Amino acid sequence: MKRVLLCAFIIVMLLIIGVGSCIYIENTSEKVVNALYLAEDSFSSEDFRGARLAAEKADESWQEFMSKHVFITDKEHLLEITATIVKIQALAAAEDEELLTECDVARRLIELYRDKQQPDLLNIL
Repeated sequence: MKRVLLCAFIIVMLLIIGVGSCIYIENTSEKVVNALYLAEDSFSSEDFRGARLAAEKADESWQEFMSKHVFITDKEHLLEITATIVKIQALAAAEDEELLTECDVARRLIELYRDKQQPDLLNIL
């Protein structure tokens, strides 16, 4: 009986950790995506200082996520997102219009990563 209770406890803990991880990924990716939208909007309205600050905020949020994300299975995807966000910061500092395209690319990469992290039968088994 103790083994059954222990197994049930372990399963419940895994479910709680899994759901918590999904919520954390969702919230963090939303913060980064919102900062990228803000950078894009600021740049479009010729508020270059605001675009730089928003790009820095996106980078800070992303670096915070990377530092807390312990079990990274898709490191190549994360490094690609990191490189894109760093490029956005450089483009914001240079006031280059390519920033708009890179913000779109970064948002799509983050959405793809977020979708890949959602639990389904294939990535559980």
